Amino acid sequence: MKKSRGTLVLVVGMPGSGKSTAAETAKRLGFGVFSFGDIVRDEVRRRKLRENEENVEKTANWFHSGREHLLAYRLEKKLRHIRTSKPYFIIEGARSPKQLSALKKHFEVKILAIVAPERVRWARQLKRHRSDIRNQADAKARDTRELSYGIEKLLSAADWPISSNCTINEFRKRCTRFFENIIN
Repeated sequence: MKKSRGTLVLVVGMPGSGKSTAAETAKRLGFGVFSFGDIVRDEVRRRKLRENEENVEKTANWFHSGREHLLAYRLEKKLRHIRTSKPYFIIEGARSPKQLSALKKHFEVKILAIVAPERVRWARQLKRHRSDIRNQADAKARDTRELSYGIEKLLSAADWPISSNCTINEFRKRCTRFFENIIN
């Protein structure tokens, strides 16, 4: 299959690492921004299911059980309809080597790994007041689930790791330097 025009940057990281902040920074620079979670929630709605934690998790697991190519296909369809000022796109939330492999068949892919210590990430997750993260044990369980998808392989394959264990302004500067490097 012919690769699409443009560069796709996978923003990967453990929960609470700063992926959303990195994606927001990229959007300000003219990148199109998408989330695999958006595609999963689209599928939940397509199936006419209630959009709750249980249905989203079941649907995500369905995609992670040999259907990663569907994520890449649906992402490519979305990108055809997006207008951005630059041919660069951010995908937040890639989790598995199979997703990466499927995406590489369609796109030029770069990986930005956002890293932060557990204690920092867990504190950030607790501040979000999400119903699935009530304490450190919940945050650790979510980490375990993410690791089961193979996210550590994406983190180790990163073209550029960025630590978010700093001030928010410094983290945004680090992300900006990375995205400007992609543009140039």
